[in-house]
Amino acid sequence: MSGVAGLIVVIIGAWLFGSVIARIGGALLVIIGLLRIASDHASPRMWAFVGIGVALWLFGQWLWALKHKLWRSSLALSVFSLPVLDAVADPHEPDSPVTAGATAAATPMG
Repeated sequence: MSGVAGLIVVIIGAWLFGSVIARIGGALLVIIGLLRIASDHASPRMWAFVGIGVALWLFGQWLWALKHKLWRSSLALSVFSLPVLDAVADPHEPDSPVTAGATAAATPMG
């Protein structure tokens, strides 16, 4: 029973703080990876840091938009307006600002 309670606490914590942690963690991974690459330590591991950081930042932006029904930054809105990520942004609402091509930050999703 304590395992189920622990899982519930983790899920609630991820819902409440996951978007902020993912955005900050992703940005830090990108910065660390790019600084190491710029200082001639360009190993595949540093490129992986950058890739994982970008994916983590995008996940944090998506989670924020899912919770608050608006985009946290105009960069996130622009990225999720791309044809590849457009269906991921809000697949159930065809008239959402992402599919309509809105460009302002903090634009409601639906």
